[in-house]
This record gives sequence, C-alpha cells and structure tokens, in this order.
Amino acid sequence: MYLTAADLIDMTVKQLELLADILREDAKGFAARREEAHRDAQRCEDARAGIQVLIPKLIAARATQQSSAQMQLPGSSNDDQI
Repeated sequence: MYLTAADLIDMTVKQLELLADILREDAKGFAARREEAHRDAQRCEDARAGIQVLIPKLIAARATQQSSAQMQLPGSSNDDQI
C-alpha cells in the first residue's frame, strides 16, 4: 500500500485531533484536582488559623493551673517522674 502526501496529511490531522481531545480531557482533570486541592488547602489553613487562636488561650489557661509537679496523674504514684 502506498501513501500519498494527502493520506499522510489526513492521518496527521486525525492524530492531532485525537491528541487535542486527550489534552482537553487531561486539562479538565487537572482543573478538577486543582480545585479539590485548593479546597483541601483552605481546610488546612482554616484549621491552622483555629489552632493559632487556641495556642495563646491555652498558654494563658495553663498559667492559671497548678504546676505539673503538684498534679497527680491518674494511675501514677507520687514518686513517678512526668
């Protein structure tokens, strides 16, 4: 079977159309994952912001509590080191 220039052009056009379709689908998939990743990143940032708010409050609350040497942990004896 002999191929003409027109045949090669037709085959190339079809391959390029197929490649364009594949790349379009890949781009859609990447966009969906990017949006999902953005949502996950936002959740992490929200959690981090909440933690940052809690840390000073916990430090302030800790300052009002007994020192660890004065606290008896359940199931430990007075001689145990914490």
